[in-house]
Amino acid sequence: VETIYNNIGFLGVGVLSGLYPLLILTGMHSTLAPVCISCFTKFQYDPLIIPACYIANFGQAAAAAAVTLKSKNADVKGIAGSSALTAFLAGVTEPALFGVNFRYRKPLIASVIGGFVGGCYAGLMGCKLVAMSGLGFLSSDIMNFVNYVIAVVIAMVVTFAITFVTFKDEA
Repeated sequence: VETIYNNIGFLGVGVLSGLYPLLILTGMHSTLAPVCISCFTKFQYDPLIIPACYIANFGQAAAAAAVTLKSKNADVKGIAGSSALTAFLAGVTEPALFGVNFRYRKPLIASVIGGFVGGCYAGLMGCKLVAMSGLGFLSSDIMNFVNYVIAVVIAMVVTFAITFVTFKDEA
């Protein structure tokens, strides 16, 4: 992961943001913790792992939200709506990922694309996490936080738009 980041820079954050939902599906997302800790040890910040994870998480929320608005099935709306809220407010994406996005596939593909685009922006702008918390993007450099918010919005808008256009209820 560090090699990808060191060799292709901003694309590394995009690639990891895009692939993160697939890592969660396989349970491999936990293997990134040592890399994150290594970044904090070396640089006193994380420019890769947690920024990519947060962007991917918000993408999952956007995909589930789009399904909520587009679906005509009350059960699907209920599951998608509650899981979108859980992903957005708490960062718990498994209900959205397993209950909606993976189940219908197109929202998952949309979240991969949206995560990649938002992650590339975050990498290009040099967003970094300076503390291991949800507010870790706040630092003396206010543009770090502003660019992170822009990256999240980009990921969510791209994911939401693709999901909204491509999602269809199953017969």
